[in-house]
Amino acid sequence: MLGVLVISVGVLVGVDTLHGTLGREEGESVGTYAYTLGALDAGPDYRYVLDTAAHFTIMPDVVAPDIAAHVDVSEEAVSPSGANVTYSLPTVTDDVDGNVLPTCVPSSGSLFALGETHVSCSAIDSSGNAAPLTTFTVTVRDTTRPALILVGEPSITYTTPASFVDDGAQWSDAVDGTGN
Repeated sequence: MLGVLVISVGVLVGVDTLHGTLGREEGESVGTYAYTLGALDAGPDYRYVLDTAAHFTIMPDVVAPDIAAHVDVSEEAVSPSGANVTYSLPTVTDDVDGNVLPTCVPSSGSLFALGETHVSCSAIDSSGNAAPLTTFTVTVRDTTRPALILVGEPSITYTTPASFVDDGAQWSDAVDGTGN
């Protein structure tokens, strides 16, 4: 069912109310339809005659969903290729469909290269209305210092600007690799 029309009639006696639903099945056209309701008779308490020549109109859904802005994301690089970055999807709401699932490119969990990558997110409701595109930036950076492995003297005193040479020293970095 694409939409539901709820009919509510005011208070009849005390807190009694009359309500019902009319629905439109897949494939039924947008337009105006006539319907006829009968009379409700509940004995001496009340008698209520319902509209016998009423109309209801099925309107097309022309309102696009609303896609929320997304904050930028930063992630530490774990290799020379960058990092697999997982981010939450932006919230998308629609007046007819409720929550709509957005599509983002590149997708969450993808490998993002070092530097900035722009992510674009879109959403389309069941009537084909597209939300305005939203974008955010994923930044992958290398802020971790390399690790040093010294193999020389177990204890040294170093006074600047003096220099120290350890012929077997090595370094290791997640992004830049290793060296000596």
